[in-house]
Amino acid sequence: MKLMPLLMMGMLATALSGCESDNKPDLKSNYDRKMTAVTQEVKTTKSTDKALLLVSFGSTWDAPQQSFKELVKSFKAKFPDRDVYFSFTSEICMTRCAQKGWNYYAPQFYMEALDRSSTRRSTATWWLPSCTRSSARRSRPVSSFASWGMVTLPI
Repeated sequence: MKLMPLLMMGMLATALSGCESDNKPDLKSNYDRKMTAVTQEVKTTKSTDKALLLVSFGSTWDAPQQSFKELVKSFKAKFPDRDVYFSFTSEICMTRCAQKGWNYYAPQFYMEALDRSSTRRSTATWWLPSCTRSSARRSRPVSSFASWGMVTLPI
């Protein structure tokens, strides 16, 4: 019987010490991790006071990934006075691409990061092609981007 209070105190001490590690201040939410990644990307690539954000629904297929890279490269060549960033709107596409090692983030992360980086004038360009494998294989010269249904929004 004398051991019962000691046993109870030991169990209580073990239970309380286990809760201590649950409140780590270095744990970040998904939003914070994504915002940190985009902010770092903007900081390391920012070279002008203007930005162009290309936004697509997204794709998890391998072939469109190269098309996305070529598209960004084409826009950088056509608009050398602006930093060019690429974003997805589909959370499912972003999640599945991240599993393959391709990191894409939602437009709002880029808009906030650009705002934080003191970009004086940003331009968000919404690119709305279909997200099929066959459309991703098609390539068009930069001069015909306007025919893809793009809308430019000054911020």
